[in-house]
Amino acid sequence: MEKKLNNLHHLQYHHLFPQWVKIVLLIASIIFYLLCSYKSIIFLLFTTVSVYLSALAIEKNRIKEKNVIDCGIELEEKKKLKKKNKKIRKTYLVIGVVSIVLVLSLMKYMNFMIDNVNLLASLFNIDFKFNRVSWILPLGISFYTFQAIGYLA
Repeated sequence: MEKKLNNLHHLQYHHLFPQWVKIVLLIASIIFYLLCSYKSIIFLLFTTVSVYLSALAIEKNRIKEKNVIDCGIELEEKKKLKKKNKKIRKTYLVIGVVSIVLVLSLMKYMNFMIDNVNLLASLFNIDFKFNRVSWILPLGISFYTFQAIGYLA
């Protein structure tokens, strides 16, 4: 009986509503991160939006290139177009990767950087001090970031 229920659940979730699966998983992930730390949602949303926009720009460029090539252009023009569009896609990829790695680095190493700036300030007798950031890092932040990079690449 239990096996039938598991199969029924699997059937409903994946086959009856396939267009909603990714949205449900995204919403569940956001709720999970909100329950752990509301501050971590900024990282999650920024990464999600950055990866989505980068991937969308890469795909639009790919489709545009294909449409132009399908119109029937000469071989030399085709080579130039492919080279130009490859450079554009690489730029979108680099922007996406750098933005999410920068956020990852800031979240993981912010206190390390603050401590070093404070140490340098004290060495030069400069009278100011940055306060350490106290946030709880999202579980699997590095894994999530590298999965996002893998999706873009």
